[in-house]
Amino acid sequence: MTEAHFQVISEVSGHEFVKLMEKYDISPRELGITPAYMAQLKRGLRKPSRRLITKLMILCKERRVTKLLVNNISMGLQAIPTGSHHELHHIFAKPEIKTREPLEAVVARVFKDLGFTVTTNVVVTSLIGKHLELDVLCKLELENIPIYVYVSCKNAFLGVDRDIVAQEVGRLLLMPFRPNILMLVTSRIHDDAKRFAVMSGFIPVEVGFKVTNRTSKEVYKILKKKLEILFKRQPISSFSK
Repeated sequence: MTEAHFQVISEVSGHEFVKLMEKYDISPRELGITPAYMAQLKRGLRKPSRRLITKLMILCKERRVTKLLVNNISMGLQAIPTGSHHELHHIFAKPEIKTREPLEAVVARVFKDLGFTVTTNVVVTSLIGKHLELDVLCKLELENIPIYVYVSCKNAFLGVDRDIVAQEVGRLLLMPFRPNILMLVTSRIHDDAKRFAVMSGFIPVEVGFKVTNRTSKEVYKILKKKLEILFKRQPISSFSK
């Protein structure tokens, strides 16, 4: 870092520091400070160190990149016509639930019990001509209109971070069709990754722990309850009758 950079950093006041935090939605926890320390900075009682300001600048840069990425995603999705559901119609001609991954199996069962038609581990041809595997696809007929849900399942022991979400965003951009609803079901997900997922159009759903065959029954109850709340606290199957 150059001397000029150090000069700029040293001139950031506590109040300006907090304004940057608020502008880019950066929490005290991400910076390793307490809310009380943040309040002192805001009132001008403390001055941030160069190390702390450098850390903030790095996070602000990441947020700017995220914003640009989200804007590009939005433009990319608009370029995919909603009528491109022809391939989805073909996929659901012969739906099949076949997976060895515990979380995928639970997700598929919950959506099926909620009245959806479900298929798993679907391989499609991406927009760049390569094979793309999708964890769980669900379909519901709502007044003769097909509603499609894509569910990405991440059963990570240490939780899902921003990099994993970014990979899912890339997968979304390569899909040859646009599902109506995008969901990310995880064992655990970090707070910044959750915000990134929401900004990117995904609904993040956290079950609380890594799913195994032994815990699948408990996870089923947790996930079903959350999805019933998400879908207005009533059985989804009632829509398809």
